[in-house]
Amino acid sequence: KNDKKVAPKKMPSAEDLPRTKLSEWLETHVRNKVEEKQKQLATIKSEEENMPFDDALSATQLGGRITIRQVTSTDRKLEVRELMKQRYAHRNYPDEFPF
Repeated sequence: KNDKKVAPKKMPSAEDLPRTKLSEWLETHVRNKVEEKQKQLATIKSEEENMPFDDALSATQLGGRITIRQVTSTDRKLEVRELMKQRYAHRNYPDEFPF
């Protein structure tokens, strides 16, 4: 019987996952909005409590660094039904729509 304990493996976090253009865009814009809101809250706090802005900024920290990753992505197509094709044949209606 071997009673050696194996250390648990570290659970991967969002930062360990690969980046995509969508995740980069979302992450950047969410971070900017959070920073904007934090500065707004810090300004109010510094004025109301008569404290330096930098102290108010550190007091209004809203948590850790935001990380957004796209976990899955699928390309699908919607096939157009025959009656729709017939109805809009004169408009060169496509057979399918990607979504």
